[in-house]
This record gives sequence, structure tokens and C-alpha cells, in this order.
Amino acid sequence: MDVATEVFTAGGVGVPSEEIARTAGVGVGTLLRHFPAKEALLKVVMVRRLETTAARTAPPAAESGPAEAFFACFRLAVEQP
Repeated sequence: MDVATEVFTAGGVGVPSEEIARTAGVGVGTLLRHFPAKEALLKVVMVRRLETTAARTAPPAAESGPAEAFFACFRLAVEQP
């Protein structure tokens, strides 16, 4: 997942599955066995990123309210690679 996140971040969603597999050090067959379509891999990467962002913005929301949570989320979106 970390490699896929890096490759999607650097090359966009149009990056070929072969490049993701090569960067991860696995064969494209191995990648496709776990993620039959690139969209499935992208979905997992995006859900993971959203979960991470939500977890990191929960403390500001609990401490300071929704406005601080919004700005914390915005800062995270800008700062994340």
C-alpha cells in the first residue's frame, strides 16, 4: 500500500499497474491477483488516506470543535504528499 500510494502520488492515477508492481518489487501477476483492477487498488489507497486523515483530525475536533477540525483537515490535505 505504501508503494502504491507513493506511485499514485508521483505519477497520478494513470500510472500503469506494471509500474506499481515493479516499484513494489513484485510481478504484475502478483499485484493483479490481489487487486484484479487498478481501480480496486486505488480505492484501497484512497480509503486508507481518508482514514488516516480522519484519525489525525479527530483530536482537534474533540478539543476545539468543528472549525479547528476543518482547518486541521485542510492543513493535512495540503501537507500530505
